Amino acid sequence: MSKVSVIIPTRNRPASLQSALQSVLIQPLVVLEIVVIDDASKQQYIAEIIQVASQDDRIRLVRNEKNIGVSACRNQGIAMAKNDYLLFLDDDDELLPGMLVQSLEAIRGRDVVSCRSEVIAAHLSTSKTLRYNRQQTAALDLYPMGVQPAEHIFLYTPQIHTFLVRRSAIGDVRFSEELRYGEDMIFWLQLAANGLRFEKLEFVGSRYHLHLSSASQQETNQSKMAFYQQLPNYVQPSAEVNNLLWIKMAYLSLRQGYIRCAVYLLKALSRPKLFFRHLRYYF
Repeated sequence: MSKVSVIIPTRNRPASLQSALQSVLIQPLVVLEIVVIDDASKQQYIAEIIQVASQDDRIRLVRNEKNIGVSACRNQGIAMAKNDYLLFLDDDDELLPGMLVQSLEAIRGRDVVSCRSEVIAAHLSTSKTLRYNRQQTAALDLYPMGVQPAEHIFLYTPQIHTFLVRRSAIGDVRFSEELRYGEDMIFWLQLAANGLRFEKLEFVGSRYHLHLSSASQQETNQSKMAFYQQLPNYVQPSAEVNNLLWIKMAYLSLRQGYIRCAVYLLKALSRPKLFFRHLRYYF
């Protein structure tokens, strides 16, 4: 049977770590290794994290003396993992029962598979939460992941814990430790650029808790714009990704009140077919 290593960075959240671990431990018929990397939690949380991690001998706990960030922790996990397949799980999210079995069955002949995820967001309106979950449906799939993985990843930004990846296929690709936002997107885009075989799976296999401390919620429009400006330094974007990039930049700069939003909008409009196709997705 194929073996899976689940890599979980954590910091100061033993209660949510317990839920994340439990969601992995209940996965049936899977040979598991769980690598928990405590990224320099405060002293008052250490004993509880150790206790949570000691509940099962499949869990390996590593403690960092200094806070090095989630990307560096994931890279630590890659270096330590011993199994055939990798899954990256944040300590406040969960896998749903059977996720790993279904993903392992589907990954045969492929390098990366990604299931769908249920979004839980208590601080958002019902309509906005519904929009997040509506984007998970195949009806809105402008770019099938199996055909155009980079375009799919950039448009839909699947959550990191929805992916199962063949360890031998990632080569020397690692998470960019200098990025605070979008580092997981860059990781998957780089794998897509290397020609890995991706596939989107239609089942909902995970639960994503979107809250005010999530990276996507904490980052300012300005820092998101800085990330999108840097993206071509990491991967060569296709025409479709470039068009989506200009639309995102136009939107963010408009929210900031920057006059430069007109420049980004004109760049997006230079490919009118792509522009209106993408605009239908957003509206």
